[in-house]
Amino acid sequence: MKIVFDCVICGSADVTKKLGQFAPFVAHRLFDYPTCKISVGGASVFPMALTNALRCPHCGFVFSQIRPDGDEMARLYAGYRGPDYVRGRDTYEPGYRDVNPLIGDGPVEIENRQQAMAEFLGAAADLSGVRRVLDYGGDRGQHIPRMFSGCEKIVFDISGQQSAPGVRSVNAIEDARGADFVMISNVLEHVSYPPRLLEEVLAVAAPEARLFLDVPLEMSPEPEIGEDEIPAFFHEHINFFTPRSLGRLIEVAGLAVERIEVKEIDLGWIKSRSIFALASPIGVK
Repeated sequence: MKIVFDCVICGSADVTKKLGQFAPFVAHRLFDYPTCKISVGGASVFPMALTNALRCPHCGFVFSQIRPDGDEMARLYAGYRGPDYVRGRDTYEPGYRDVNPLIGDGPVEIENRQQAMAEFLGAAADLSGVRRVLDYGGDRGQHIPRMFSGCEKIVFDISGQQSAPGVRSVNAIEDARGADFVMISNVLEHVSYPPRLLEEVLAVAAPEARLFLDVPLEMSPEPEIGEDEIPAFFHEHINFFTPRSLGRLIEVAGLAVERIEVKEIDLGWIKSRSIFALASPIGVK
């Protein structure tokens, strides 16, 4: 793990700090914290792994000061949402095994996410020329909208799941070289260094490729917020974005923001707010 002191999006050293913690299940997977409970002030709780929640006032990004490294992230997502993962998480979060089958794979979520994305993209740009779509971190590729049915569809994901019909799964990002449309949906909130992920994607994407970014909105998007509104509990999400911080990430990657919008989506098992953004290389229309 690494401890950072500057904003991992814009690099500003002018950040505020608030005491936070990792969820017990995440602490167990990342740092091998024990499963047993301990007594704290007469209460029985799982051992806490503390961190600081840092907030950048310049771009609005909120993130854990402790950034897991590659090996730690591999432990956290090993067998992601498989039987052992579900069993372990349900120990810490009773009831998780009941909702797990719906997350990302329920018919209501698939339909509504695809529809919301298609509506957003239809209002943002003419994508009729797209020929190769890459869904980065997209599980089985089940959320690629039907508007891309005539394109080559590729998914790159660590889960190792069988890809959806009509979608080709690759184990290395280099095998998706030349994609002219890239989806990065519900991924950036998980990773330690979002700019590096975009750099990795742009290195293999076509020069004219457009990027669709989708992250949850889990905090106030206002520039000025009270300390009690700053998230400080880190589960799978170690990053909290606002439209401003997502736009700044796009700019740091050397791209232009074509459209950015907050969407409310009924996932079937929960209603969520997401930030959708379409980015393109400077000068591409």
